[in-house]
Amino acid sequence: MTNNALTLGPLLLPYAVLLVFAAAGIGMLVGRRVGKRNGVDVEGTLWNAMLVGAVVARLAFVLEYKTLYFSSPLSIINIRDGGWNATAALAGMRTSISSSSTRARSAPRLRVGCTPGSCNRATC
Repeated sequence: MTNNALTLGPLLLPYAVLLVFAAAGIGMLVGRRVGKRNGVDVEGTLWNAMLVGAVVARLAFVLEYKTLYFSSPLSIINIRDGGWNATAALAGMRTSISSSSTRARSAPRLRVGCTPGSCNRATC
């Protein structure tokens, strides 16, 4: 019998999900370093992406086995069964990052330090 999950007491975490979150953690470290260099904060976006990925992964698994979970709805929040869908987690994380970058691009940019008549297009 192969064990495809890490067991921590009553908690069962599949290696595929752990790999996704390890990659996200490494991405957060790299994003923080690159973001500091460019003056951009990406940490909040990456935390949101990981949260969305976890929720989407669980919901996708629950929907896959909906007959079992809908017969006892409280079992949906019991994550000890190891029910995660890694592909859905990646899709949820990608969608979250895409939507936050779209919002960031469409947000108006504030010009700091410019007063009417003194604004130089090269500096503002």
